[in-house]
Amino acid sequence: MLVFLELADPPIVSAIDEAVQAGARTIFAIPWLLLGAGHAKNDLPTAIQWARQRHPQVTIRYGSPLNMQPELLAVLADRLAAIDPDKGFGSPTTSVLLVQRGSSDPEANGRGVSRGEAFMGGQEIWHH
Repeated sequence: MLVFLELADPPIVSAIDEAVQAGARTIFAIPWLLLGAGHAKNDLPTAIQWARQRHPQVTIRYGSPLNMQPELLAVLADRLAAIDPDKGFGSPTTSVLLVQRGSSDPEANGRGVSRGEAFMGGQEIWHH
């Protein structure tokens, strides 16, 4: 079941209630988030802890966010190749913008920068 933390329905807490009412005794909550920032470290664990207290008879296991796995970097390379058929990537006259949603979590932002630099073949990514 796809659920949402915010801005769309169904919200996670309502979905957990619904799953329990339908007979679930174990629930696996996997964050469909790219980086482990505020939502993965704070918001989702808070919602899950609340649900555990509300439904103590149910086991709720919380997974880790996707993070920048090699498979995701390969998809990113495919996307770049699709829009750069002349392979200008790496040319001094070509810039590649890796667009990421920022976070108030410096650790998550740093992981994004380091993975981006790895993707760019060690080229330093300008950021501030």
